[in-house]
Amino acid sequence: MIRILTKTRAAAIKGAGRGLGSARPMMRMAGLACTALLLAGAGAVGSAPAATHAAAADTLARRAAAAERAGRLRDAVAAYTALLKQDTAAEPVVASRLVELHVRLDEPVPALAWAARVARRHPEPAAFLAGVYARLGLFTDAEMALRQALREAPDAARRLPLMWQLAETQEQAGDSGAARETLRLAQRTAGDARQREATERRLETLRARQTIKAGPDPAPEQREEHP
Repeated sequence: MIRILTKTRAAAIKGAGRGLGSARPMMRMAGLACTALLLAGAGAVGSAPAATHAAAADTLARRAAAAERAGRLRDAVAAYTALLKQDTAAEPVVASRLVELHVRLDEPVPALAWAARVARRHPEPAAFLAGVYARLGLFTDAEMALRQALREAPDAARRLPLMWQLAETQEQAGDSGAARETLRLAQRTAGDARQREATERRLETLRARQTIKAGPDPAPEQREEHP
């Protein structure tokens, strides 16, 4: 089409050139205008696939979000995965959703694979990965990740939230004694009074949970007496 229009324009200019010389500036302007229209048309044709691509990606994003809200987790995984094939730029958002979905589906291998990709952009990669490990019930791996991060932490301000998370992980693993010791150590090594007070509150909350879990003391007459 462009070739035909270009030939038509050339023929028109050639035919007009046989007329008065004063018409040539107008013919040059007409030629430039025709060229601009052709280029604009070519751009519109080129943008059509991009618009279709964007529309398909938008449809997949809506489908994935709706499936996730409805609790259709595997449908959501399929839609998010298809979305990434359409638009790789969506990975920073979609990858974290895939971590969440695979954790909820109790699928450690894909959950950790996506978590590793998220961690590359996360401000606290070790803490993030430890949280994923803990949610999957992999408490030993979570504790190892946190201890490694603690060894690399440059100061008390960076260490404190890691120690809090370590205590939570230890409690989740069923080792409340280790969790208490971690919080006591965090309290002793805190950088200032505010951090010590925050750690003390966590320690008190841990003690309260342990008391509730243990249940009330039996009545005196129900206690077994030992000689």
